Amino acid sequence: GVQNRVGNANSGQARQVKCYNCHGTGHIARNCTQTKRPKNSEYYKDKMLLMQAQDNRVALDAEQLLFLAGGQDNAIDDDV
Repeated sequence: GVQNRVGNANSGQARQVKCYNCHGTGHIARNCTQTKRPKNSEYYKDKMLLMQAQDNRVALDAEQLLFLAGGQDNAIDDDV
């Protein structure tokens, strides 16, 4: 019958999928509920500089803190 097809050799085990967005298991990136990770290097550069400023105890404003927390992707302007 259909169950004995040669190309279907997963032996009854469900394949565990991994999300490329949050690296969690059980769902794929398209179905991920977490915010999408930006892929541009400018985002990571801004985030790194703000983290260094925070480590050096520089006072950050609310917009910068929101950006560090990941709550808003475009919270920081290029002139900061």
